[in-house]
Amino acid sequence: MDKRDVVVYYFSGTGNTRRVAMWIAEEAERRGRRARVVSFETVDPRECLRDAEGTLYGFAAATHGFSAPWAMIRFVSRLPRRRAEAVVAATRAGMKFGREITPGVNATGNFLLAFLLRLKGIRTRALFWIDMPSNWTSLHPAFSPAAAEAIAARGERMTRRQVGDHFDRGKRASTWWTLYEIFWSLLLAPVAAVYLAVGRRQLAKLFYADHKCDRCGLCAKYCPVGAIALPKSKRLKPYWRHYCESCMRCMSYCPKKAVQAGQGWLAVVLVAATELLLAPAFYEWFAWAGAWKIPATMAAIGLGTATIIGAPYYIVWAASNVKPLARVLNFLTLTALFRRHRAPNTKPGTFKKDAGA
Repeated sequence: MDKRDVVVYYFSGTGNTRRVAMWIAEEAERRGRRARVVSFETVDPRECLRDAEGTLYGFAAATHGFSAPWAMIRFVSRLPRRRAEAVVAATRAGMKFGREITPGVNATGNFLLAFLLRLKGIRTRALFWIDMPSNWTSLHPAFSPAAAEAIAARGERMTRRQVGDHFDRGKRASTWWTLYEIFWSLLLAPVAAVYLAVGRRQLAKLFYADHKCDRCGLCAKYCPVGAIALPKSKRLKPYWRHYCESCMRCMSYCPKKAVQAGQGWLAVVLVAATELLLAPAFYEWFAWAGAWKIPATMAAIGLGTATIIGAPYYIVWAASNVKPLARVLNFLTLTALFRRHRAPNTKPGTFKKDAGA
């Protein structure tokens, strides 16, 4: 039996994917392997894979925009070339309606990471898809603790079953889940591409700190991609840079529940985009673009939404630094009323402890 060590690199915002990485490691240890989990934010990818022949590597990431997070894509792209083997796991946004738990959709995520690993000479031995509680609290409230744990319990069963089947019988993936994700990949690949190219940057500019913020700095300190800037002036609130991953760590772990998402600005963008698509000038542009219609149109919409969101964001940020105006801003978002999600027994500093190469 294969007894190689197992090292699982993971990207996790609120702890869902970390739990899956831990379950994979536990299943490996049950079968006599040494295993550990490593947060991607604690290592330089160029220094990884040093013991390729004696190790089976795992790469676990949440689903963002029907794909893998850009941060994980970048991490895998910077790995050194090695002849090695890996497993890839994705957490999907599981939902609970009454007694029913519905699966999320990963679509292109696992397939994209497996492709990038192959370019590095790393063969993917198995793909895993795991449903965990949806934590996108910029758009919907988190589940109650009981509902979240019910979804997570199902996710744990899925993880242990899929990982056990692979370790014991060499199964590469569940046939049903593979077909399910291939179908969604074909349907949602354009959406995933637009999200990676434009959408994630625009969503990054929805976050702000409201009047409850006391500049404790935890959001900036523990942001996994360093996207939150805390100005030196004690009178200024933190602001979010365009490479924020919307992983929800800042929103979920803020002790004052001060991090909000400006849903009102999102509504403005949707209305503005609709007006753009209906404007006669847009059709004139589309006709002029000729053979470049699709890429030119996507570029025009991307530039337009970047201007619509990016420029006003600094107005929103400036307003957030004036207490009365910061209170008014919360009338433009529902997140001030939303429950936050965080994995049990997980703190902001937990991820930094999963260090290694």
